[in-house]
Amino acid sequence: MLILLMSFSLASTGQKAPKELKRFIPRGYTFVEAIGDLHTNFEDIILRLNKKGENEEEVKLLMLRRINKEIIQIFENSHILFQDSYYGDAGATGIFFSHDTLTVSTITGSISYKEFVWVTFVKRPNSEYYFDSYTTISQNYGLENLFERFNYSVEDIYELHFDDADEASIKAIIPKYQIDISNAANGIKTEEEITIPEEITNIIDDNWSIRVSAKGDLNKDMYKQDYILLLQNDTFPTQTVIQLYLQQKDNSYKKGPVNSHLYDFSILNDYLSPLFSHLREINFENIKIDIHEGSFDIHQRVPDFDDSDFQLNVDESFSFIPNYTDQNLSFKYDAATKDWYSNNYYYENFSYFDPANAWENWEEGIIGKNTFADVCNFPNYTFYGGKETMLYGTLTEKIFYGEPGYGETPKIDQKIKVLVLETDHYVNTYPIAYNDDPEVGLSISRDNAEFQLYSEKNIDFKKYLGKKVALTGHLYPQVNAHQFTPVIMVVDKVKLK
Repeated sequence: MLILLMSFSLASTGQKAPKELKRFIPRGYTFVEAIGDLHTNFEDIILRLNKKGENEEEVKLLMLRRINKEIIQIFENSHILFQDSYYGDAGATGIFFSHDTLTVSTITGSISYKEFVWVTFVKRPNSEYYFDSYTTISQNYGLENLFERFNYSVEDIYELHFDDADEASIKAIIPKYQIDISNAANGIKTEEEITIPEEITNIIDDNWSIRVSAKGDLNKDMYKQDYILLLQNDTFPTQTVIQLYLQQKDNSYKKGPVNSHLYDFSILNDYLSPLFSHLREINFENIKIDIHEGSFDIHQRVPDFDDSDFQLNVDESFSFIPNYTDQNLSFKYDAATKDWYSNNYYYENFSYFDPANAWENWEEGIIGKNTFADVCNFPNYTFYGGKETMLYGTLTEKIFYGEPGYGETPKIDQKIKVLVLETDHYVNTYPIAYNDDPEVGLSISRDNAEFQLYSEKNIDFKKYLGKKVALTGHLYPQVNAHQFTPVIMVVDKVKLK
């Protein structure tokens, strides 16, 4: 799968057909390519042909096989490949073929939206090819829609021959599409379309657009049609807010708390070469909000980058990050304070299409009871530089070895006492952009549970020693010998928890 997903080959044109294959090309068709070994006995060859029509281009695939000295046609298929002209400029097709596996790939969509599909057939002992797996991913403006990443492999032998395969017959096999087809036939809506009432749209400021929405009962009162909207600034697209709207007795709406930190990446405006494209152009298809009775979840899927992704010359024509993290941060209403507080965080790591056997569920005691308006980040997902960060843990003092040996000569090394925040969970910190300034960070720092603290504010840290605190500030990578943790925090605010 890695080879297929990381490379997409398009058929080349203008080649001449090998002499042995010309007799298989019907009148009106043009030779595109031949894939396989023409000279080895019992090996198969795929012959791809095109035919220009009035409205679209027909693509025909012929499966040929050399038996002794003769090449014969085994089967053909002219309906497995999506037709290029039907999908406009984005349409494209490709063939991957080995001696026992045939994969047909397509790109469909438009400039803004593309879907990549891989359909694989395997050769059985009877030397025939049958459907084996279906894989699809999609992108908005080059950024993957992680909730739509999908792979299906047949569990039992399924008798769909390559000769008979088309989009409809393949999707009829797959349970996911069987449900969709059944729902469509019976008029069942799988997702409720949320219509935002005028009483809310009239109080949304100009130059802000709705990107994600949810409806339900936020505070367990008599008025159940509350809303949460994720809004994006049309003028400054890296600025977003999440606003709560509470239904009133007269069906008007009152603005509740607003979070302007969680998806605010305005700092990217300061950099000429931001590399985290999923932040530069936030893909809102990867964010979902669900309201329950008296609580709500912010659910997102984010690519799990590694340092190999930090290259200036990234090929943006097809960017696939194999690993991602599914994150769900929950907030619960407190009737005494009439506010919403973080109370649960669940995350799970995925590799390609399957869970990677790494998941955690952290309750309030681990992530802290923080107001919705104050939360700056998902608990274990933070960024260097100008992106504001909140960390929750125990404030301590620790002794580290200093000059001259920094621990290699402990008898003569200085003993340096430093402030450290110890978190109850590990934290990953990512570069927010590529920049020559080392304070921005050029590498991912993973699994940190200790953060050396500094502050330019007049904060009396001593009164918080040994206590649970929520710190708000900015993270920076370790850059000199007097910084003793891989990531340090410059603290702006302290809240006792």
